[in-house]
Amino acid sequence: MPLLDGLFRKQSRAIGPSNLAWDRGDYPESYFEPVGVRVDRDAALGVSAVWACVSLIADSIATLPLGLFTTVDDAPQALPGQTWMGRPNTEQTLVEFLFGVVTSLLLHGNAYIYTVRDKFQNVTEVWVLDPRWVYARRDYYQGKLQIVYYINVGKGQQSPVGPQIVPAGPDMFHITAFQPSSSWPMGISPLDNARMLWGSAIAGQEMGARWFGQGFNAAGVLETQDDITIDQAQQIKRDFADANTGGPRKMHLPPLLTGGLTWKQIQITPEQAQFLGQRQFAIDEVARWFRVPPHMIGNLEKTSSWGAGIEQQSIGFATYTLRPWISRIEASFRAHMLPFQPDAFFSFDTLDLMRGDMATLADFGMKTHAFGGLNANEWRTKYLRLPKFTGGDQHYFMVNTAPVGTEPIRVDKPVVTLPDVTMPPADEVVGGLPVTGGSKNGKQPAGKVK
Repeated sequence: MPLLDGLFRKQSRAIGPSNLAWDRGDYPESYFEPVGVRVDRDAALGVSAVWACVSLIADSIATLPLGLFTTVDDAPQALPGQTWMGRPNTEQTLVEFLFGVVTSLLLHGNAYIYTVRDKFQNVTEVWVLDPRWVYARRDYYQGKLQIVYYINVGKGQQSPVGPQIVPAGPDMFHITAFQPSSSWPMGISPLDNARMLWGSAIAGQEMGARWFGQGFNAAGVLETQDDITIDQAQQIKRDFADANTGGPRKMHLPPLLTGGLTWKQIQITPEQAQFLGQRQFAIDEVARWFRVPPHMIGNLEKTSSWGAGIEQQSIGFATYTLRPWISRIEASFRAHMLPFQPDAFFSFDTLDLMRGDMATLADFGMKTHAFGGLNANEWRTKYLRLPKFTGGDQHYFMVNTAPVGTEPIRVDKPVVTLPDVTMPPADEVVGGLPVTGGSKNGKQPAGKVK
């Protein structure tokens, strides 16, 4: 479509300060390089801490069960899922699609979602587009000021749509991660704002690779006061290496130096120690940027203040790290994918993230079952993944409870009237033996037994 292509190129050149970078599709990630290294998505993911944080959050959310619900009697009731919830598109599973949504939010601050709908406007396919090739702005489109998406990539191997201009609406919407105001329709990209931090981490990682791979990092030097030839120096190096390297059998043997040779150990310099400390600092900063406890990305030097047990740490991670991202996705999906179901909503099941060990789970099950929260079949199918059994749909609650403010129920005990019993005289013979009084220890007085 030459006319559409010409219109699109004219519009795209009017956006942003760098037409060349925009035409390449890499604006604004690689536009500004404060530490002398290229800071874009691929370079940032090359930092182990960034990869660990992004994959941890994205995997945790993408693998949660996603359901469609409505509210009945102030309680959520499950609805049949939409078509795309089983298979979002022809190339991805639901986990892969959600992983792309979360990754786009974490790295670019925006997740652009293109939908395919049937004649009844029901969503049949959803695609998450690469944020590097999409630009959102308010513009006049078809005589109306609205949010417009400029897709700057050709349809084919890299995108299911494009190049084209798509107004915000049924066909396309986007989720923002950090949007300080409504004056700008796009979210702030972490790649832009953390460019100095991530650039330092990338530069430090490259420096470490060159230091150990190409730089001079010998453990020591051999010194001599005599003048020797190049051939002699090479022979000394080979003899010393052959005699003192080659496995555990040689690593503790004392070297024998002749001809005035001495061994001088090389210690790590303060500059090298500071470099290693800087790399550790970069890991902590990346974890802080993503609100991930350092111990969850393998940094065991740092401890968590979210609790001592695995259950408490998982609850803290789900509450302070995952919940804001999950709420954004749920709200956006509800606003743009349920035009004919205003009372319906999407919800991720986060209970699996907050479960502890089996003892904690069993205690939770007994308490909810005892107070009528869950019946046996609900408990078996939802938490134990077991089939239902006959009679398990009955709810139970404890009977020794009463509403607040009510008077306690009084139960008068029945009065039991005992029959009059006439005691026999003290000297009356009972059972063939005379019974007399005056004995405190239960023994009969001597001489009374006949």
